[in-house]
Order: sequence, then structure tokens, then C-alpha cells
Amino acid sequence: MTEWYVSIDGQERGPGNTDALLGFLKNNDPRRVHVWREGFDDWTLASEVPELSGQVLFGQVPPPPPVLVATEPIAGHVVTTERKAWRWAKFGALGGIAFALFNISIREGWSTDPAVLVGQFIVSLFLCGLIGLASGAIHDAISRSAAPLSAPDLAAVQPRRGGNFIVRHWRGELKLWVSYWAISFVGYVAVAIVAVAAPAIFIAKTGFYPPGIFATFATIWGFTLVVSIWQTVGLWRSAWRYSEERARAGRSRVWGGVAQVLCVLGVLGGIGNFVSSGAPQLAEAYSIAFLNDPNIPDYAIRVMRDGTEAEIVGGFKYGLTDDFTKILSASRAIKVVHLDSIGGRLGEGRRLYALIRERGLTTYVSSNCLSACTLAFAGGKERYLLKGAVLGFHRGSFPGSRERELDSVQATVFRQAGFDGHFIETALSTPHSDMWRPSEDVLMKAHVVTRLSDGSQFAYSGKGTIETDKAAVAERLARTAPILLALRERFPKQFAAFLDEYQAGIAKGKTEPEMKAMLRSKLLPVIEAIVPLADDDVVLDYGRLVVEEYIALNSRNASHCYAYASSDRADLSFKDELPTGLIARELELKERAIRTAAKREAVNEATKSALSKQVIDRLLAAGVPVADIALMAQSKVEPINHARYCAAAIKFFREALKLPERDAAALMRNVLKQR
Repeated sequence: MTEWYVSIDGQERGPGNTDALLGFLKNNDPRRVHVWREGFDDWTLASEVPELSGQVLFGQVPPPPPVLVATEPIAGHVVTTERKAWRWAKFGALGGIAFALFNISIREGWSTDPAVLVGQFIVSLFLCGLIGLASGAIHDAISRSAAPLSAPDLAAVQPRRGGNFIVRHWRGELKLWVSYWAISFVGYVAVAIVAVAAPAIFIAKTGFYPPGIFATFATIWGFTLVVSIWQTVGLWRSAWRYSEERARAGRSRVWGGVAQVLCVLGVLGGIGNFVSSGAPQLAEAYSIAFLNDPNIPDYAIRVMRDGTEAEIVGGFKYGLTDDFTKILSASRAIKVVHLDSIGGRLGEGRRLYALIRERGLTTYVSSNCLSACTLAFAGGKERYLLKGAVLGFHRGSFPGSRERELDSVQATVFRQAGFDGHFIETALSTPHSDMWRPSEDVLMKAHVVTRLSDGSQFAYSGKGTIETDKAAVAERLARTAPILLALRERFPKQFAAFLDEYQAGIAKGKTEPEMKAMLRSKLLPVIEAIVPLADDDVVLDYGRLVVEEYIALNSRNASHCYAYASSDRADLSFKDELPTGLIARELELKERAIRTAAKREAVNEATKSALSKQVIDRLLAAGVPVADIALMAQSKVEPINHARYCAAAIKFFREALKLPERDAAALMRNVLKQR
């Protein structure tokens, strides 16, 4: 007896004998029916099979089969009732809502805003329910449109046409439980193997190599996509076949519908997983490998202090360690590496850590070293931090990665460097969106920093990339203080000379104290020459400030008061001895002086002498000894008389400021010129 199989609208049925096939063809459009039997190479239209030709009136399209409404099943036919018309749509909606509730219960990162949280909850339930409803409705619609068999012995059984389990699953020939459980397990194992093998192939031997990282992500996600499509298509076909067989036998086909609904939800979950993880990972890896990591600043390396020190400025991105290795090979005297960076890639930070540790270099931070930069800092044989500089720590992150997934990279480096365990835990508990900046005491106690520096041990650094564009350097320098900006605007020649000295000091690798002393020695004479040219109100305010500064210094150190009042003080700094309020007022008055400076009419000698005599007469009348007044005219005063000198100077300024405003301003200009 010949056994026939039929295929209509993608649904395969059989086997059945010739009579059953002819009966089936009478109730279905032969132009839509393909048949197959032993000996056929492939499916063939029934109208093209010679042995069937003439037995059926081909080309006659039958009317659509009636929708049967019955309470008892009819053998060999699909029973459809109005009450069950949307059964799978309802089931799908309920399944979608159940899936949403499950996802809500395990998902992290929900908003803390109650209104937003309610919105997320409602949207999740609505979308998943709608998706389940749509998938169930599609299943119902297809089931209602399928033409019933005309004979009970034409069973809906997939013909076995050979092939391995991969091919048979794809065609939906495996049993439903095998397609769902066994194939899912096989797929997960295969993806897991590739996830382990890909990094071993593309990354293990090369370390932080962006093209290898991109190849790894592309391989893992590409293989996952292929396996997911294979699993889903095979499961859907197997579930469909299961439902048809159960329907022909008049038995429940609920599990076939469940499997199809889960197929839809699985596809949606996979899409969501790719959108949240795969796509960001691939995009980030692509930008690192082929776009020069545009979200991280470029880096620069400079050698200074006669080739004994080097500074790394900018972002930690691919190529930094390789370039620094070349620098070390060319400048073998380098013993100290300065770090000034907001961070970047942990992989590059780890590579730089290994290089610094291998070469036994000292690391030094004079400004900021944040995030991945701290890995390189940890590599120092000695680790110096300038007082006031900052180390910043937080948890690593990569688009699409899970929370704390990258903690092991930093934890391993920090433990090798000897950091305190509690410190490491605190550092890695700080979210990536935040930054932990521990105090100097905490850093010292945790063995993160081995020594604090006052800047005198190393070259001046931590001021960003040393640009070759002089205008750009001038702009950056002028913005550091209002007084420099005013000088640049009103006295460009003097500012240009100051800029030349600044760049020359940086290029020579002067230490921070050396740079400050040099800049003060160049800038102070320029500004003090400008102050007497300011408006009268500025000059008088400056005189009152000088009185307060003399008093503050004389109460602490009379010799410093004398040095500050005399003209020989360029090599001294009084920042630590003067109250911060007075220092701020001095800077403000100097800026005002620069902005109001103008050519002033010179006061003749007779007027100056008359004004000075008037003030001295008042001092003598107040009981100030002549010898004390005479000290102010001496070019060199012995240390034993420094306190008397300052006391006389304070009284002189006070009496001078009591003169009429115009006379007081004229006398103060003359005194300030002589300081």
C-alpha cells in the first residue's frame, strides 16, 4: 500500500493511503497541495503527479471549509467552537503577564521614584500581556484557517527524512520535550563553550588588544544569534506539530501552545538582552578598536629633568603602554613617572601597572589620578602623592556588563600592590557614577601612598598637556587667576615675558618650589611697578592693606616683616604667615590696580618732601623716637632693629593715610614706588 504525505501552507501531514489523499484533495485547492511518497526526490505539486492525474478535477478551487459548531468531536476533523475561538489569545495574555511579574521580581535597577516605578510596572505588564495576546491570536487564526483532513487515517505525523539531530530539530521532527529541554540544554552548553573559547583565542595571548576584544564579542554574540534562531525555529515547528497531532487525536494541545508562547517571550527576551548588553558591548569594542576610543581623551608623554623623569597626561587608552615602553627604551635613565589622568580603560591601566612594576619605577601624582590611573600608580616601587593632590577610586564599568563584573581586575592589582583589604573593599563598593577621594591619612594607613611630597623632590607637573601652541598655553595660564587675565589684557608685553619664563621652567623640569620662586621673582616686580599707577582709591586701599600685613607679620616674625617691607624679598613667600583673608584682598587690589593703571602726573620733589615732613612731624609729636624714624631711611637694618623698623613703618603709613585724599594718594604712590 502506498503511503502519501501532504503539505499545505507549510503544514505537513501523513502518512495516508491513496484513497485518503484523493479525499483530501477534493476538499482543498490542489494548487496549494504538495505531496511526497517513497521514491520522490522532493515535495511535488499534486497536479504534476501522473498517477493522480485525472482522478481529481484539478484547478477547481473548493469553497472555504465551514466552521463547525459542535459539542462532540468529529473523528479526523479539527473541531472549532465559538467558545474556544480565542483560547490561545487569552492564554498568551495571561502568560505574558506572568512573565512580566517574574521579570519584575528578579530585575535590578528599578527607579526609586514611586511615580516612575508605577509607570515601569504598568508598562511592563501591558507590553508583555499584549505580546502574549498577539502571539496567541496568531496561533488561533492559523488554527482556524487550516483545512481539516477528509479521512481519519491521514494522521498529522512528520515524515522522517533522515539527517542528524541539528537538521531534524530545525525541521521540527523531534519530540516536543526533546526540542524544549534537551535542545535548550545543548544550546546553552554550546554558547558557554564559545564564550570561554573566544577570549582564550582572541585575548589571552595579546592582553588588552581592542581588535581581539571586538572579535571576541562579535564571535560570542554572532554564535548566540545563530543558536537562538536554530533553537527557536525548531521548537516552534515541533510545538506546532505536537498541537496538530493532539488535535487530530481529540486530545489537549495545551503544551504545544505553551511552548509557542514561551518561544515568543524567549525571542523578546533575547532581543532585550542584545539591546541592553550585546549592542552596547559591540559598539564600545568597535569604537575602541577602529575609532581610537573617541570617548576617552588622548594621552601625551613627555620626558623631563634631564631624562630622569617622565609624565603621562590624558586618558588611558590602547597604545599608551606600548608608547611608554618605547620611551623607556630610548630614555633609560627614567626612574620616576608622573601621572595626571582622569582614567580610562582598566585593561590599559593593568598593562601600565605591570610595566611600571617590572621596571621598578617610582610613581608620583601632583594633581589628579582617577579610576584606571590608580592601577598604574599602584605599580610604583615608591608611591608619592603631592600634598593636596587627589587619588580617586570607583568600580569599573563597561557598556552591557553586569554590576561589579570588572571588580576582579582592580582587586587583583591592588592586592598585589599591598593595599589594605578594607580599603580595596571600600574602593570597589563605590559606584562607577561616583568617585571616592580618600584623605591623605587614609591613603597612608592603607599603604596606597608610601610618602607625601612637598613638590621639591620632582619636576613641576600636573598641569595638563604641555601644548606647543603658545596662544593655547597663554589662554589656559591666564584663566588660572584673575590677576594674570588682567595683566594679559592691559599689559600684553609683560604677560608674554612671563609666559616665556613659565614655559622654559616647565621644559627644564624645575621642581614646584623652583617654579613658584621663579614665577614670583618675575611677576612680583612687574605688578608692584603697576600698583602706584592705579586710581587714588585703589592706592589708598592698598596702603591700608599694607598696614594690616605689617602688623600680622611683625607679631609673628619681625625679620619677615622687615623683608616684606623692604625691596629685597623676591626669594621669600609670605603665604603661610599671612591670614588668607589678607592674601585674597591683596590679589583683588592688585587686579584692580592693573585694570585702572594709567600714566600719572609726577609729583615734584618739593611736594613730596613737604608731605613727608608733615607726616614725620606728626610722628615726632606722637612720641616716636627720631632713631626709629631714621631706620626707615637706611638701606640695611640689623636684625635686632627689625621690630622697631616695622613699628615705625606701620605708624608712618597710618599717619600718611590721615592726610587729605589727594595728598595721601600722592605720598602713598611715592612710598610704594620705593618698596
